[in-house]
This record gives sequence, structure tokens and C-alpha cells, in this order.
Amino acid sequence: MKFRPSISVFPGFEEPRPSVTYGIEAAWTGLTAADTQVLTDLETKALAAFRAAAGPACTLWALDWQHACYAFRPSAARPDDPWPIPALPDGDYHLFLDPGLRFGWLGHPWEQTICLFGAPLLAALKRHCPLLLRDPVRRKD
Repeated sequence: MKFRPSISVFPGFEEPRPSVTYGIEAAWTGLTAADTQVLTDLETKALAAFRAAAGPACTLWALDWQHACYAFRPSAARPDDPWPIPALPDGDYHLFLDPGLRFGWLGHPWEQTICLFGAPLLAALKRHCPLLLRDPVRRKD
């Protein structure tokens, strides 16, 4: 995956195959205070998808570009615990990666997209798709 960070040239990286990139502009423009359930749903379903894709023993990397990062095991995470790096990018790129790069989640705050890649994660998202991820803007098979 070639990564070219930019706040104006999109996409900022070459999406691997297979991948689906979703528009998430509604997270900033179309949600009211009553719609916070959509953001809670994003975190809850992302965790469920990571659990399904990773399996019980896998540790994932969570990266907030140019900030502290951490490793976590989705099977041990509690759904109600706040994430140090949220699934929704909040001003920087947010990445969640399998250490073997079999799958990942890349949030792009300036393009207002989330790219999901790798067969294990894409299969898991068929069962655990967040409400916010309804608008595919690119797909690579």
C-alpha cells in the first residue's frame, strides 16, 4: 500500500485488493445530537468486525498518524470501553491493522472516507456493518 499523506489530493494511499472505501461525511454534516447512536454503532460494529476477522488470539495495531499508537486484542476489548483511537478519524489518519497486513481499516479525515481492506474484514462487515458505512465511493475486487 503506497501512502501519500495529503489534505487535498485523494485518495492519499493506494487501496489494496480487495477493498471498499465508504464516504463518511454524514458523521460531520448530517448528524444531530440525537444521532450519536450512529457513532456508538460505528465503534460497536467495528469491534465486532475486528473480533470476527482477527480471531481470539490476534492482536491488532491501532495507529493515529503522528501520535501515540497502541496494540489491542479485539477479543479482550469491552464494547463499552472508550477507544484511545476512535474508529472515526478525528483530524488525523486512523488505522487499525492486522500485524500480517491481512486486513485493515483506514480512516481519512480530509477525504472523509473509511477504507476497509482484506477478505477477513470485508467478510466480517457483511455481518457487522455500521450504519455510517452505507455509501461506497470506491471498490477494488
